[in-house]
Amino acid sequence: MATRTSTILTFEFGVSDSSKKTWSPPFATSPGRFWQLHYRAISSKKSQHSQDSHDNCTIALAAIPNEQEVQLPAAWTERNKLTGTLYYKENALIGFGKIIPQPIQMDRYSLELRALGFSHPRSELPEGFIIGVQFSNVQDTCKSMKYPFPTKPIPSSLVDAWAAELNKQSTADVQFVVQEQAIYANSSILCQRSEYFRNFLRSKWAESNSFDNSNNNDNNAIVNTINNNGFVIFQQQQQQLQSISQNPQIKCTIQIPDFHPATFAEMLRFLYTDQVNFDDDTNQESSARTALAILEISDKYLIGELRQRAKERIISSLTAENSAEFLFAQAWKWPDVKKGVFDYVVRNFNDVRKSEGFQRIRSNFDAYPMATGLFADILNALSLV
Repeated sequence: MATRTSTILTFEFGVSDSSKKTWSPPFATSPGRFWQLHYRAISSKKSQHSQDSHDNCTIALAAIPNEQEVQLPAAWTERNKLTGTLYYKENALIGFGKIIPQPIQMDRYSLELRALGFSHPRSELPEGFIIGVQFSNVQDTCKSMKYPFPTKPIPSSLVDAWAAELNKQSTADVQFVVQEQAIYANSSILCQRSEYFRNFLRSKWAESNSFDNSNNNDNNAIVNTINNNGFVIFQQQQQQLQSISQNPQIKCTIQIPDFHPATFAEMLRFLYTDQVNFDDDTNQESSARTALAILEISDKYLIGELRQRAKERIISSLTAENSAEFLFAQAWKWPDVKKGVFDYVVRNFNDVRKSEGFQRIRSNFDAYPMATGLFADILNALSLV
């Protein structure tokens, strides 16, 4: 995902459509200090003196606050010590293309100001381009981060016992609503196993305590305000409120609209048991737990070990038939995954170029936004073999 040299860390992410808002996967400069790159198109209205609209974009680096940063302003000083340069590259070619750099005033980051960046005319952007950030003064602790695996197998009885606690409504205090399906979990396990959930849930508890200490009539006032202003509480929200009232131990209900319930449940199962089951990628009926789906969800929720296992499963499952299409359609989004798939394609290019997937890419070039740069990279790598 990121490359490190001495005290320099660089992260890059491809943007395939300049008209859409894009977030990169989170990445870290040190344990507990996560960031995301963000791209957003901005369309300005036509002025009175001109019939032309001026479309710009913003490229920004956003900080993901940890628990200490939420509570203590002084905790931001560790981020402020970094030196950062935000940039975009005109194409996906390694070492080629014009780079537009913009230094970041890192000492401005705070809980109130979590994102800094620059604007740029969209008309100057190519079809596919890369946004990136380069940090210096990165602490050595970042370079030694690893994803440890258990040295001994976990007894199956222990795995079964913990698995039985997942989605157990009677002992849960967190309810996830994943595409209208309820999944229950225990906050103590989530907080122990995931920094993302630890920070998120503790902030929710703080909000809940503040709310509980307010006047008991506030609920009625809120409902009356909603009704008087003509807003509608949707049926799904009503069901959630009823569910919480029927289960008073539920402290928090969290909406998860962007993942399949089976994908989310498998991620939770890993947090409970340290085990993960990947579905066969060719089985369309059970594709919610493919290595790619697990990679995407572990990226969002910053579960490094699960992401590493998903990545290893992806690389080990590559064949001459599937590698090219996966590289051009998906793998380019994650630099570390891209490198593994790219190296496989180059090593086995004589077989890969004969595959149906490779022929589909050649016959439908426009469907793959980073195709030009990837083909150039492949040709360049083959010339060095």
